Amino acid sequence: DREDSRPSSSDPQLQQLRQLLSEQADTVERLEAEVGILRTSLEQERMRRLELQVAALVTATMESPSLDADSVVTPSIVPDTDDAPTGKMALFFSDIEASTKLWDLSPKTMATALEIHNKLLRSLIEQHNGYEVKTQGDSFIIAFSDPIEACRLSLAVHRQLLTLRWETALHGLVESTEMETIALPSGKVTYLWKGLRVRMGLHVGRPLSQRDIITNRMDYFGPVINKTARVEALAPGGITLISEEVADIVRRCNHPDLTSAFLQDVGFFSLKGISTPARLFALLPMELSERLNRCERQLEFLRQTPPVSTAEELPLECTCSIVLIRLDNAQLTQLQKDVPAALRADLDTFLEVVRVAVKGYHGKQIKSSPDSVLLLFADAVEAASFALDCQLRLLKAAWSPALLAHPAAAPHKTQTGSVFLCGLNAQMGVHWCTLNVLQGAFNESQDEYYGDELAAVAAICADATDGLVLVSEQFKNQIAAALGGSIQDAVLKRRHRVKVCTNGVVYSTYLMLPPELLAREYFRKVDVSHPVVATVAASIAPPAPPEESKPVERKEAVPEGDQPLDQREDSTILNDIESYSDAGKAEVEEKLAQVDMVRHLR
Repeated sequence: DREDSRPSSSDPQLQQLRQLLSEQADTVERLEAEVGILRTSLEQERMRRLELQVAALVTATMESPSLDADSVVTPSIVPDTDDAPTGKMALFFSDIEASTKLWDLSPKTMATALEIHNKLLRSLIEQHNGYEVKTQGDSFIIAFSDPIEACRLSLAVHRQLLTLRWETALHGLVESTEMETIALPSGKVTYLWKGLRVRMGLHVGRPLSQRDIITNRMDYFGPVINKTARVEALAPGGITLISEEVADIVRRCNHPDLTSAFLQDVGFFSLKGISTPARLFALLPMELSERLNRCERQLEFLRQTPPVSTAEELPLECTCSIVLIRLDNAQLTQLQKDVPAALRADLDTFLEVVRVAVKGYHGKQIKSSPDSVLLLFADAVEAASFALDCQLRLLKAAWSPALLAHPAAAPHKTQTGSVFLCGLNAQMGVHWCTLNVLQGAFNESQDEYYGDELAAVAAICADATDGLVLVSEQFKNQIAAALGGSIQDAVLKRRHRVKVCTNGVVYSTYLMLPPELLAREYFRKVDVSHPVVATVAASIAPPAPPEESKPVERKEAVPEGDQPLDQREDSTILNDIESYSDAGKAEVEEKLAQVDMVRHLR
């Protein structure tokens, strides 16, 4: 029976399979032959080019009256060695700030600027005995046998960029190409910013190395390269950040270029792919040290508390509410450009409003900058009450007339005439979590807080549109059983999820607003600069009910966590409106349909 069940040699399927295998074998042989031909052609072409270069060099040398035949040096076809450093070395990464935006706005201007930038760097690389590993777009990777020369190169780049003749069209094309002068203590006025702003990062170590088979140049890889790239990525434009190892070399160095330079510890930072926070330093020419003050805000919320190494220094734990308040960066940029004097005064007003409000709710300010404040609250209800109260206080703050006259900060009203957005717009993120605490880490009177949850509240805050308050699901659960006071009337709605890159955790977020500010959500749903959307968004708030109509009883505002997100977002809007008539309900539904139509068209 087994013999009968075997397929015969005349079976069509078996024959077809054999034919297919034969064709595949022929294809493999043909491809292998083509690869061999290509390899041979490539080697022949490479040899031909090198022979032409050698012949041209010999011809030029023999024809030159200043050289004799004995001085002719014929290079080897494949050089065994070159000036590439090996072993322990310094690695230098650089990048142009806002280069992508510059290419989009003016490709011709950026192409000219990049050519000027590249010529400068290559001339300085030669002067300081650097080895150009490769370029990636507008980025340079350079290796140095001597770390001192790498540091001197970075200082020279900062100085020389200010002396170049840039095209007039480049100045002010974006914020990072604006010119600014500064008066030095000696009375001399010099440029603080001019032309392109280049960020740089330096680190020392022993990277793995291997010669590139295509370019025949040495390439480097491994943890040392990765760390250098991460250090450079953290640097603001016009700043050089160096690792602690490089800083130790600079401090011990007696070279006049470095003893007269500006070196400052900027704190500990988390580097992607590296478990332990790294201590970084800023290195600048002394006359450009003011740049670090201008970039302090950019570095502030990237800092980490230094790692703990001994059992005696193990951190305490603190379970609390975190509230991060941050002003809209796009609005600040526009106001800084148009009304800088008014903005400086109104930033002080913003900080004063937050400072006064937090006192009434037993909060603790742990970090602040001109446009951001980080607060802790032991009680979740007080944190929620503060967030709602602070939004109302900011709405009624005494903003300057010049600020309110600017379109970016002008008051926005509902159809009933009530103002729901005005002045500087603050976005808030609120989270309930456990943080690590180092008591008196840097200042005996001030504790330091750190942990992945700080990144979580930053992500939640960044996801909040201007003027809104987003809270995590953990925070919502804390206040659900103890609603009272101003929270009782607050609108609490399911929004969507945000993912924190540092720990990969996904957080569900909820919108929390006082009822009188609910129009902010509708106002920010679409691009209000669009002429059609502007009309819809400005009138999205519900109209006042007629006198003869009875207002619908407001339902308790509770999140609908089980409802699908795409249905929940618009279907719950009508339930969040305090009161409306049948006609008003129909009008709001019509407006929502228009918003949805415009959203799909866009």
